[in-house]
Amino acid sequence: MGDATIEDALIQAAKRGVDVQICGENTGGEYDSDFSRLAAAGVHISYYSSSQGFYIHGKVIETDYGTGHAKVFIGSENFSSTSLNRNRELGLIVASQKVMSAIASTFAADYRNGKHWS
Repeated sequence: MGDATIEDALIQAAKRGVDVQICGENTGGEYDSDFSRLAAAGVHISYYSSSQGFYIHGKVIETDYGTGHAKVFIGSENFSSTSLNRNRELGLIVASQKVMSAIASTFAADYRNGKHWS
């Protein structure tokens, strides 16, 4: 996490009834305060915290999956001010059902197998 604008947008979406799910890293509890704030607003969080175990580097945003308006973003950006505003990063927005299905399947497995924030 690390970008208040992104976190605020996720919170607002959850408050509108959107099922917002986050799956990522939280090694050493670095995102404890972010995750607590997000979870309090209704965001569902699953995370990994082993510095020697599973590591998630790719970023994915799925929107409206299962509808005719579905799209997925996949890229290298961290959701931080530095990554979003100063680094040269790469990301694609895809609407291919086959690609979205594969990404959704991977995300679902990662989310299911992580530790769920409570």
